[in-house]
Amino acid sequence: MRTFVRQVLGLAVVLVGLAGFGTARADTIMLDCHVDFSITSWSADKQFGYGVGKIKCTRGNNLVVKVRVMGEGVADRDVRIPSVHGKFKPVRKIEDLVRTFKATGSNAAAEAGTQVLGNLILSGEQGWDHGIRFSQVELDRARTKSS
Repeated sequence: MRTFVRQVLGLAVVLVGLAGFGTARADTIMLDCHVDFSITSWSADKQFGYGVGKIKCTRGNNLVVKVRVMGEGVADRDVRIPSVHGKFKPVRKIEDLVRTFKATGSNAAAEAGTQVLGNLILSGEQGWDHGIRFSQVELDRARTKSS
């Protein structure tokens, strides 16, 4: 009987150890993610705009987001920015990307077709042809029919 109890306790210790190892290992998996969005409303007077987009990550993680951008530039009229692409530095979970990204340092790279806002690197038709440079991009979880 004592041998049986020792075997059961030994097995329990092994299972608890393996469960902890599996959890720790899952936490170290990093996701590569990117975002595609469009700005459908830009106010030249207030220098901000709104739009919608989608974050897509490896392992099939997707998230529909509302986008609010702030910027500066010489746009003298309301404009639309149809296609913005962004790549994030790897993250542990997609929810880490629902936040505000701010420009750091000079935006000289914007003239070369990219712009860095923290760990978000933007490329595409950001509006630089309208003289607009983003100083901030805010991503927020969008309400969908299923949520």
